[in-house]
Amino acid sequence: MIDDLTDELRRFVADRLPSSMVPSLIVELAELPVTASGKVDQARLPAPRTAHAGSAAQASDGEEELIAAIFADVLNVRPVCADDNLFLLGGSSVHAIRVIARIADRFGMRIPALRFFRDPTVRALAAAVREQRTS
Repeated sequence: MIDDLTDELRRFVADRLPSSMVPSLIVELAELPVTASGKVDQARLPAPRTAHAGSAAQASDGEEELIAAIFADVLNVRPVCADDNLFLLGGSSVHAIRVIARIADRFGMRIPALRFFRDPTVRALAAAVREQRTS
């Protein structure tokens, strides 16, 4: 049930905001823990479950493997799978720019930022690299 609510909330926000602004982690709490002074007690907040389940498809080719490795290095998460979305793994727009720069360094081509933000998954970025190679 919580997963359904999380998905619904994420869809609601995604309809109104760019994908880079959709929260990567959502945690339902009955109430926020507070300190004696009424501020949020961050030390008592529960550890969030990550959006990354690691059960998605593994990289199927060299481009996907290299881009998955770039995601892993930039975000410091492992494993990264072919269907993983940079923002759902906890990435930000700054991370996106770092990934774009590393792809440019590794493959010698630039992925347009708009293309990246439309579908920031390993699989989609590998497809963009393959498309640029053949055009």
